[in-house]
Amino acid sequence: MKLALLMLLAATLIEVYPNPYGLDEAEYVKFHCNSSCLLRDSNGWVNAEAGTQIATKNLSYFEERFGYKADIQFSPKMALSNRGEEVCVEDADGKDCFYYGKDVDFLDEGVIYYKTPSGWDFRYEDWSNFSCLTEVVEGKLIITPSDFYLDGGWIVASYTFHAPFNPATLFVDARPNKPCREFETNTVFLSSPSYRNFHYKFAVKNNSVVITTENWQFSKKGFIVVFENHNVSKMLLQLLENDLKYSMNVSKSCSEWVYRNGAGGKVLTFKAPVTVFILPDCNPVLEFISSARQRLYIIAPYIDFKWYKDGGLLEAIRKAKQNGAKVKVVLDAKYASKEAVETLREEGVEVELVERLHGKAVVADEKLLITSANMNMHGLKLNREVGVIIDSPKAADAVVDEFESRAVSPLDILLTLAAFLASVAVFRRMKDKF
Repeated sequence: MKLALLMLLAATLIEVYPNPYGLDEAEYVKFHCNSSCLLRDSNGWVNAEAGTQIATKNLSYFEERFGYKADIQFSPKMALSNRGEEVCVEDADGKDCFYYGKDVDFLDEGVIYYKTPSGWDFRYEDWSNFSCLTEVVEGKLIITPSDFYLDGGWIVASYTFHAPFNPATLFVDARPNKPCREFETNTVFLSSPSYRNFHYKFAVKNNSVVITTENWQFSKKGFIVVFENHNVSKMLLQLLENDLKYSMNVSKSCSEWVYRNGAGGKVLTFKAPVTVFILPDCNPVLEFISSARQRLYIIAPYIDFKWYKDGGLLEAIRKAKQNGAKVKVVLDAKYASKEAVETLREEGVEVELVERLHGKAVVADEKLLITSANMNMHGLKLNREVGVIIDSPKAADAVVDEFESRAVSPLDILLTLAAFLASVAVFRRMKDKF
């Protein structure tokens, strides 16, 4: 049921912004009433008429900051506590309350809580709002290790960058503990309190697009998607133009770097609809996982089920299992936590551990999702990430076949070795006996 229909049933809170960046004068609550109603917090209240309205602490400052008008002003005693409290709206048809507080993971400055049909979610005030974009393209899927290389003129985004080519412009995360290369080119270092990491990995040149899971060195198991499309290229350039506001000066020298690349790489050509998404703006990942009905493969270096509310990644996997999907998760043996592996196996999920895995991919039935995002709350909610869904059974099968034919669990190796040693011991006893 859509939120617009829910609002017809009773008084409803829609958005709560308790701790704005800068001045608290920007605090506001957006709500809907079917008749005259009362909006309150723990210290004050305000009366409101029927309809969808915004109440704020300072009407003139709200308009100056957000570019549109609020409807009513808080009473003098009403002020949304930065430490958390309960906010309620009540009319003749009912009451709706929302609590935010110290037991909420993201009681941060700049966080706007908002209601969705499935419950409360949050975003930061300065987050952008890019929509998912679907286009039909002809392209290539490359499974690394690979000797993939870009020539000159590309605009490149990456978490870190060690490759031997010089982009026309390079966007990288500015965290000082991350290595980077020094360039004779325009380098933009990015940092923001609202994005934990600028973790996307893509490149654009004219209408050409590269979306990858790798930081532009391809020695580990990962994925590269290459295609031509004007609209996708335009959207990704707009993303980088938007993110320029997070640029900062970095005075430090970059640490030493080592470039490693693979050889060859498996290449699959495809013609199919692709959906390009920018996180956290448009996030199809959890829905994509939960939509699986025949098969679900999740491939990632590691997985973490901590989430800011009920549900999240583990709940999406459970829904796929409830749909009847066969579920398998492939993780890197070096980085996968024992706790995550045990949780998955307790859920009846097959877990495979492999070596040198960096790529992130999900196969749901006949579709393939490739993304820079790790399978945790940072990747799927708090980072700047990019991904693509390829609606191609051929591409989905290629990724599954790659891991089905090559994946070998260290546990399986140990069990095989133990069985072999046991058989040798039996043979020796039999030899001694006879």
